[in-house]
Amino acid sequence: MNSPHSDALSADVVANDIRSLMTTQVQSVLATSSPTGPSQHLMAYAFASDLSAVYIASLRNTEKVDNMQHRPAVSLFWDNRTGNTTDHVEGIALMATGQAALLDHDDAGEPASAMQQRNSSLADLLNHSDCAIIAIRINRYRLVRGYTSIIHYDPTAHAVADASTRRT
Repeated sequence: MNSPHSDALSADVVANDIRSLMTTQVQSVLATSSPTGPSQHLMAYAFASDLSAVYIASLRNTEKVDNMQHRPAVSLFWDNRTGNTTDHVEGIALMATGQAALLDHDDAGEPASAMQQRNSSLADLLNHSDCAIIAIRINRYRLVRGYTSIIHYDPTAHAVADASTRRT
């Protein structure tokens, strides 16, 4: 990952840092909204190379799928924590917000293949007749390094906003 003290972080640098973290992690926390409040789910995933979408899979008759069908605004979270106190100053956290949509059979093939390629243990789920492939169209990433570096990245505009001076 690049230094959080770079004078001007380009959109390419930030996108590469996001890709790097997402490539090294095998799971993400998906936050959905149920009728009674927030709900979190640990998920395997794949992602579009341009970072515009994250793909997940689940059986259709689950709380998370129901939540996303009724309230499609979701967030995802990744980090590189080690369980040491240095995580507070050296740790990296990545949040993404977007809209979830179930893919129809014709659109699910490539995302399902990408998930299978990233995580072979998903084979049974991906081949299950009740498996739903969900695309989360990302509208913003928020990359946080330590306490002070906060960068927003918009994958559709390929644009960066340094939010380090704002409160989180």
